[in-house]
Amino acid sequence: MGKMLRWLRTGMIVGCASALVSFTAGCAPSMDGPQGFEPRSATFASAEEGWVLGQVEPCFTASCPAIRHTADGGRSWQSVSVSGLPEVSGSWWPRIYFTDSRNGWLFATDRVWRSHDGGTSWQAQLPLSGTGVQPAAMVSDGSRVMLAAAASNRLTLVTAEVDSDVSEATYPLGAGTGGRSPYVTMTGHGSAAWLAYYRDRYLRQPSSPTIPFVAGGARLLDGAWSNWSPPCLAEDNQLTDLTALSDRTLVAVCRTNIDDPAGESRLYRSEDAGLTFTDHGPIPGRRVALLGVAPKGPTMATGLSHECPTDAANAILVSDDDGLTWRTTYTPACVGESTVTYDDTAMTTPLQGFVLETRSFPSDRVTPARAEHRLLMTRDAGRSWAPVAFSA
Repeated sequence: MGKMLRWLRTGMIVGCASALVSFTAGCAPSMDGPQGFEPRSATFASAEEGWVLGQVEPCFTASCPAIRHTADGGRSWQSVSVSGLPEVSGSWWPRIYFTDSRNGWLFATDRVWRSHDGGTSWQAQLPLSGTGVQPAAMVSDGSRVMLAAAASNRLTLVTAEVDSDVSEATYPLGAGTGGRSPYVTMTGHGSAAWLAYYRDRYLRQPSSPTIPFVAGGARLLDGAWSNWSPPCLAEDNQLTDLTALSDRTLVAVCRTNIDDPAGESRLYRSEDAGLTFTDHGPIPGRRVALLGVAPKGPTMATGLSHECPTDAANAILVSDDDGLTWRTTYTPACVGESTVTYDDTAMTTPLQGFVLETRSFPSDRVTPARAEHRLLMTRDAGRSWAPVAFSA
């Protein structure tokens, strides 16, 4: 098995959320509003080469999808002339993922799309089985790709050789996830992989909001899947992130006492392929997730959301001592009554990484709800962050 190109997420902790819209054909200019290119999903196949899926503004229709490409580590970006980008119903933009310079993937709510020419053309692949499919996780070990997705009635695992089309779909866990919004998260390193699947649970009563909790998991070791018990299985806990550093080392973030204001997020580490986990202590902020954890270097984290003007705690954090102490290296500016969330986070090298920042504004009597998106990059292991400038 070839060396893993990237199991994205090396070195920090960041929050995960998205404010995404559907694709429709055609773009036309509007008279006002944002200008240029707004990122929605990012991927790097190496330290130097990356792609960003986003929207060209001004846009006169629901969305105007476009792709930008870099070959110099994000210092400059060029527009990609594309055909076959998917139209997607619902509220999610597809996630973009490249394994090398030629082979890329888009995965949306019910289908996988594929490019063999660096993102210039895209073709629909095998539909994801079941109803209510939620896009989840895609990982690569350099020679094949695995996509895990959850539907209301089953778990779907799609595998394919990197240089060919989708060739296999299996359901290794059998039982469905249940709940109204099931989903699955997956991480891996080399030929090993771990996935956890979730169900919704009401916080207090059927009329209250629901939260996802871990219902079970599976582990791929030595070429075979087997049942696996992820961390954070207690009903009052929530697994917010899972990252593989090697085929033996896993790092997890658990949110404890989720319906208690005194709850916290804690960092856990396993050195035996996920059989046991050691508690490495709390992370500042109640709801955080991994941006990445470098095998040798700092651990980084951020809050899942940052609400202005009341919330000043959630920001990007860095720890140089395996989570014993933390310091803030980035705090989003407060702009009105906005909420800042983070998604598509990864370290492409021990020093270089990126995070997608979304600022959402609520509607009022004059303007509808809106969102602004930008890509932040670090070149010093999360100690400083700067927005990426895209051409129109």
